[in-house]
Amino acid sequence: MGKRLCALVAVLILIVAVAEAQDVRTVLQTASAAMGAGNLKSIQYTGTGWNAAVGQSFSADEDWPRFEVTNYARTIDYDAKSSREQLTRRQGNYSPRGGGGTPLQGEQQQISIVSGDYSW
Repeated sequence: MGKRLCALVAVLILIVAVAEAQDVRTVLQTASAAMGAGNLKSIQYTGTGWNAAVGQSFSADEDWPRFEVTNYARTIDYDAKSSREQLTRRQGNYSPRGGGGTPLQGEQQQISIVSGDYSW
């Protein structure tokens, strides 16, 4: 049993010693080509979850006030150099303690847009 364990450890040491680190650039270029990212013009993703009012906790030992995000969508157009982020949030079951607009009454919709060199 001891000889087998020693042999296994020796083989593992040799494998680790012989293994060479792959070039990061090559790995990323290969992954990019496999996904077709060279022709990527835009991207869109959606989801739900929660967000928080950063730095608006009620006291220093509490978490930031959270809000339930019922709808989230982000679209980025690389050719037009534009981005649109839209989310709908509500208080949900989260405690309404702290700043950042809490407590929310009903739903709140936020839209953020960036186009070229300007945002509004």
